[in-house]
Amino acid sequence: MAQAPQNRSHRVSAATHDIAGKPLAGHRAALGLLLLVFTLAFSDLLGPRYGDKSLSVALAYFSLIGLWGSLHFWLCGRALAKQQAAKSVQSAASV
Repeated sequence: MAQAPQNRSHRVSAATHDIAGKPLAGHRAALGLLLLVFTLAFSDLLGPRYGDKSLSVALAYFSLIGLWGSLHFWLCGRALAKQQAAKSVQSAASV
């Protein structure tokens, strides 16, 4: 029997993996690699203007994408919690 993940980030990752299903598990890794490539390419574009600081500027810009994703992840979690609460109320009412 598999053990439950110990910390919160592992529990969240396991929950999203269960929701998305196994066919989409590789997509998360591929998107992370794509984001890394875009960050490095953007850093190269910023090189003439920011010099040695171009990577930190590119990471700052791409961290905004992370904040946008975090907001949507949080909103999705709220919606899933409401759905689950509605299902449990509905199943309790039908019993």
